[in-house]
Amino acid sequence: MNRLPKIVLISQYFWPENFKINDLCKKVKKAGYDLVVITGLPNYPRGRFFEGYSLLNIGWDKYEGIDVFRVPLFPRGKNKFCLLMNYLTFCFFASIATLFICRNAKLVWVYQLSPIFAIVPAIISKMVYKTKIIANVLDLWPESFYAVVPNQNKVISELLLKLSNWIYSRCDILLVSSKYSCRLLGNRVTQPALHMPHSEIDYGGRKTEFGRENGFKILFAGNIGYAQSMDTIAQAVLKLRQLKGVKWCFLGDGAEKNALERKFRSEGIENVEFLGWVPTEVAIAHLRDSHIALVTLKDNLVCNSTLPSKVQIFLSTGTPIVVATNGETNDVIGVAGAGLCGPAEDADKLTNNIEIAYNMSEKQLQELGANGYMLFVEQFDADKVFELFESQIRKVISE
Repeated sequence: MNRLPKIVLISQYFWPENFKINDLCKKVKKAGYDLVVITGLPNYPRGRFFEGYSLLNIGWDKYEGIDVFRVPLFPRGKNKFCLLMNYLTFCFFASIATLFICRNAKLVWVYQLSPIFAIVPAIISKMVYKTKIIANVLDLWPESFYAVVPNQNKVISELLLKLSNWIYSRCDILLVSSKYSCRLLGNRVTQPALHMPHSEIDYGGRKTEFGRENGFKILFAGNIGYAQSMDTIAQAVLKLRQLKGVKWCFLGDGAEKNALERKFRSEGIENVEFLGWVPTEVAIAHLRDSHIALVTLKDNLVCNSTLPSKVQIFLSTGTPIVVATNGETNDVIGVAGAGLCGPAEDADKLTNNIEIAYNMSEKQLQELGANGYMLFVEQFDADKVFELFESQIRKVISE
């Protein structure tokens, strides 16, 4: 078997941090490509280096047979200055790393979350070694920046838009996780912008039992932050405090977690548990034990153009989803009949939908879960998404 070309992945986030890119890399390696990863020292989401990692651990590492080169970076910490330094130091040191790691590469592949400057090291490689670039665009810029830092000066906004368009236009193919964002980007640059959704593995098929011997469990999983509109959920918890047998379970962490816990304590809410970040297999067990899963987002352009990756996990287990979002998430779940949908930041509608789900029969919940699992198989199965991804790799390399 002929050895396939060398691909260098640039991703600020990588194992042991829990991101979808880890599984996709395993598929690329299994397909026979010579894959090398340039990443930083793991520190997401807590803002400090993982146990066993420090600035003494820069250099070569190994993951599932994949060579991983870790560059130094400033840990993201808990404030804006640390976060800015985290972004800038990764961009700087990853750019240096490309000069000796990308020498014989055919393709540089970028996993682009925020900020967009994660693509800059790939552009440097292209300028020096004529390598091609594929970018997985998960956070569209400058829109993602505006969602966090609104009311920008008009001149700064224009400059940031032009800079973002220049960076995106240096790529050969842009693979965008959201259909909404794909359309927005396609109107701004001439490079091909294709929709490639988040993929997910099948965790053993959909659940079929929704018995209530142990109550009615409602699950929220993922980042507990501003973008997730946690106040909308908090209001629903308070409005539904009289429902018998309800158990609220929160998996994950984030900037809003402590405030949310304090709010529930002050209100005397006792049927809520916060379990923090848990391994994937533990999260799946909680999903299979839950009757519904929640997805809530703020009402802004970025959130409306986003389909959170946790949605695919919920679909893969056949867990009915109750959403309070606008845009893409609402459309995907609503069209598939995989749950109950309401507008973003509408606590009354979320409360009403949760109460409707609470009053559903086991058969009705099974139908919602089955619809969700069918959507997962058709659109988000990891093998199908990888076929699309590999076809783009071959296309770019052959040009």
